[in-house]
Amino acid sequence: MITKGPKIRSTEKSKEFEVKDIELFDSVRKRFGPIMNDNNVSYYKLGALMGGPFYRYMDLETALICLENKSLRFSEPSLWQDNYESRFYNANYKNVLKGKNENEVCPLFYSACLTGKKNNEAAWKIYTYGKVGLGARCVEFTLDKFEFRKELISSLENYSIYEGLVSYVWEGDVDRMHQKSIKINKKLEDNPWYAMFFTAFDKREYLNLMLLKRDAFEHEQETRIMLVPNTPTKDKGEKHIKNGKTIYGYPLDVTIDWGKVIKEVRYADSCTDVEIKILKDAVKKAVGFTGNDDEWGKDKRCPKCYPIYGIRQKITIQKK
Repeated sequence: MITKGPKIRSTEKSKEFEVKDIELFDSVRKRFGPIMNDNNVSYYKLGALMGGPFYRYMDLETALICLENKSLRFSEPSLWQDNYESRFYNANYKNVLKGKNENEVCPLFYSACLTGKKNNEAAWKIYTYGKVGLGARCVEFTLDKFEFRKELISSLENYSIYEGLVSYVWEGDVDRMHQKSIKINKKLEDNPWYAMFFTAFDKREYLNLMLLKRDAFEHEQETRIMLVPNTPTKDKGEKHIKNGKTIYGYPLDVTIDWGKVIKEVRYADSCTDVEIKILKDAVKKAVGFTGNDDEWGKDKRCPKCYPIYGIRQKITIQKK
């Protein structure tokens, strides 16, 4: 169910924005209810979700570490590279809490991003930008969506998991969303964004703010998974240096048996033969493959090349 409210423009490819309700994820509960009960884990969704598998992009160095350690790193938003995405995580909400417990309404959480878009050319470049060595190569994992959710539920204890599609909005609206009144045609008027989020501010509105992203990134078609500890807390976190500035936040490494979730692996064609062999050996180990090379070549999980950076195949235009 989507709560009705003032309609606000979104980007060309998106529907008009409305705050998404938090709902129990019934299909996940039906499949994994016993594990969820044992681990005291709840799973929620925010609005409609995308069909099909998850895709996860990483640079090759990170991919090898994840495969070897059987883990995936989730991070507090304060550690995200894009400051726009963490502006509402780091915001001061005292003026709109109206006596509510801030740790319950605005909890600490850890997040990881996936996409429903295969062959996301921008992602192939973004995850290796400015990196060298193995970090300059990109890998795309195709993941079984329900097996991935099962791994999260099995690995966590005393957590609430929230899954939602990112909403892409105009950058100017993100800049002034926190302002109660804004100038429209040189006149001071009520800000519809403020009315939507902060008139009755609670966890639903807070988590929806965590799903906002600037329209410049709409091509990502991102799904965000947020892990909220059931014991509310929001301390300062560990000290980090980002772009020369001191920031605070925690990472969380979640155990993932990649052998159970990987459906396919692809790498950029800029990878060398040695890098390809290292990746294939790591994937074989992760999925527990013990056959010969011919059998591995026929396995759907066998890493394939995605020709994006190199010379594209030359075609011949047919005659009329």
